[in-house]
Amino acid sequence: MKKLLLCLATALIATTASAQLVQSTTVTRVAKKTNDSGMFLELSAGSMKVEAEYEGINLKAKVPGTALGLGLGYRRVFTEYVAWDIFGLNALSSTEDIGSYLYLQGITAVRGTSPELFAGMTAFASAGVGYGHVIDGDGGGLAFDIKIGINLTPRVNLAFRYNSQSLPDDTSAKVSAFNLGFKF
Repeated sequence: MKKLLLCLATALIATTASAQLVQSTTVTRVAKKTNDSGMFLELSAGSMKVEAEYEGINLKAKVPGTALGLGLGYRRVFTEYVAWDIFGLNALSSTEDIGSYLYLQGITAVRGTSPELFAGMTAFASAGVGYGHVIDGDGGGLAFDIKIGINLTPRVNLAFRYNSQSLPDDTSAKVSAFNLGFKF
């Protein structure tokens, strides 16, 4: 009889200890802060090419000097992976002849961010479309901007940028540059 009571007591203690163990290992997921909307500033440096079609001949030329860009905008973050650059104002030009190659653009973009890769860094891609105008010319046209890069910190990113600006008379300007971005 003592052995039977001892066996039941041991089973009861083991069952209660097991129930407490399961209850104490419950994992709760803490959601990341997603309301990180705000202004951003971007600086770009790279090269600019101009393409034109003249009397059926396709002409391509690299613009002398370094292409520089300055951008300012507002980003609305929806989730930790999706954001919308509601408006972005870009100024792109060449250091050689700023007046002839100064393009002002208004662009809206969608931005996707990856989960954390390592040490708080994430990858991102952004695609935008808008309207651009050449200051020393007679018009403007469709502009699009693509960026692929890495968020070094939640406030600083480094990217490769490709920007294309359509102009009147079948002319276009294309900028390939490295982009450094800051979020306020």
